[in-house]
Amino acid sequence: MADLKAGEAFTAGCMIVTPLGVAATGLAPTATLFKLSDDSTTNPAVAEVSGGVYDCTFTPDAAGGWILKFAVAGNYYIYGAVQLFKVGGGNVADVETAVDAILLDVTAINGDAMRGTDGAALVASGWDAGLATILDNFTAARIGYLDELDFDLDARFTAIEGGGFAAETLVAIYNLLDAILDLTETGGTLAATGGEDTIYLANAPAGVWEPRHVLIDLTNMAGVDDVTIRIYYRIKNGENLILQYEESYLGDQSVDLWEQQLAPNRYGVQVTLEQTAGVNRNYDWEVLYNG
Repeated sequence: MADLKAGEAFTAGCMIVTPLGVAATGLAPTATLFKLSDDSTTNPAVAEVSGGVYDCTFTPDAAGGWILKFAVAGNYYIYGAVQLFKVGGGNVADVETAVDAILLDVTAINGDAMRGTDGAALVASGWDAGLATILDNFTAARIGYLDELDFDLDARFTAIEGGGFAAETLVAIYNLLDAILDLTETGGTLAATGGEDTIYLANAPAGVWEPRHVLIDLTNMAGVDDVTIRIYYRIKNGENLILQYEESYLGDQSVDLWEQQLAPNRYGVQVTLEQTAGVNRNYDWEVLYNG
């Protein structure tokens, strides 16, 4: 969660890759900005930066919660697909006024030698000029970032709980926001060929990959249709994918939606489906992962 200031332009971005982890360039993603205070939406223009990175610039016009969501057509992964921002939340007018007064005092010195507590002029060692430079750089715009500092957190949480929100409710809200920000989905439809077809492949990801669940819809199976689902992991860089799970299913299924939890992995994970008998069918699938 990022903290912004109302009326101040902000640029946010995302990275889009293929299921193989390759940067996806030349796409036309869209961005939707949700203003939670009145449920209104806007669509900032999205531009490609480089190497699969895309960004957009927007200016929140009021304090409160804002959500930015990137989307793109096709089978791609979006890092940073959903981002939550908090705008405003404090008042630093007194601090800004005080700093402005300091800047006026420094300006009024107008080159006069700064003096110590004994009234004697300080040695021209550059210390006085350095302090003036620091104060001059301490602009009102930069002071604005102090707007979000709030050290009375206990009182704020007590007020929230006093307003009818139990501690358990606050934890549930946090967990929901955490899931919105972190969990990403990809999916599609596999047309079986009679061979071992790849449902999902994260091949040699750039870092530790955290797939959560894979789901496959077996509704179309009938008669003598025979399907085998397999899961492979690569546990050493440059080595082969190793079979970890294998299960076969025959004919019409009493439970149509197949689901399996996937383990975090550093070097690659693959899910395959092989139809060994019957009519080759279409199988919808979905993978949830931490992006």
